Amino acid sequence: MKKILITSLLCLSLFQAQAQEQQIENKNMIYFDIAPLIVKPSRVTFGYMRNINDRIFLGGEIGYSLFDGLGRMNEKSEGYEQIQYRFEVGYILSPTWRVHHFMSLDFQHINHTETLYDGYFEGENKNQNGGEVYYDYDRVNYARLKNTFNINYGVFVYFNENKSVGVAPKIGLGVKIVDVEFTEAVNLRENSNNGWDIFNFGNRYEREGSDVLPNVNFQVRFFFKF
Repeated sequence: MKKILITSLLCLSLFQAQAQEQQIENKNMIYFDIAPLIVKPSRVTFGYMRNINDRIFLGGEIGYSLFDGLGRMNEKSEGYEQIQYRFEVGYILSPTWRVHHFMSLDFQHINHTETLYDGYFEGENKNQNGGEVYYDYDRVNYARLKNTFNINYGVFVYFNENKSVGVAPKIGLGVKIVDVEFTEAVNLRENSNNGWDIFNFGNRYEREGSDVLPNVNFQVRFFFKF
C-alpha cells in the first residue's frame, strides 16, 4: 500500500512538473512588422512580446530607418532618420481556439528628421485675415514628433501545430499628437498659390505646427514563439 502511495505521489509530481513546464512553453515571441515598409517614409521594425498567462501579454518594439531611400517619396530629400518605439498590453479573447483573437492598448512614439528640397508647407501662423500662409523653399530641415494612443483588435494566426510560427494582423483607432517644425530654410518665400484642395488629406511634409487628430493603426507582424 505504501509503495502504491509513493508511486502515485511520484507520478503526480512528475505530471505537475510537466504541466508547469508546458505552461511556460512558448511564452516569448519575437516579431517583424512589415506594415511600416509599405508606405513611405518607411522603417524596419522588430518587437518582443511575452505572455503573462494564457490571456494577458505585454510587448515592446523598436523601429529605425536604415537609409535615405526610405524617406520622402517622389521628391528630393536627404538625411532621413526615423526612430520609433511602441509599448503594448493585450488581452486574448479566445485562448483555447486555433486562432487567438485579442484586444490591446498601445502607445507609440516617433521622432522623424529629414532635409527636404524644392517644396512648400503651410505655416503655423495665420495672416491678417485669419487665412493660411504658405511658403516655398529650396531647402529646409524638417522635424516631426508623433505620439499615438490606440485601441486595437487583432488575431494570432498560427502556421504549425505547436503554435510557434505565424502572423498577427492588427488594426486600431485612436488619437495622435503631432508636432512639426521647419527650420533653417534656404530661399524661403511666401506663396499664395498653394492651398488646400479636396484631394489633399494632410501630407505630413506640408504642415507646420501641432495637431491632435484621429489615428488609424495597422500592423502585420510575422512572429516566432519560443
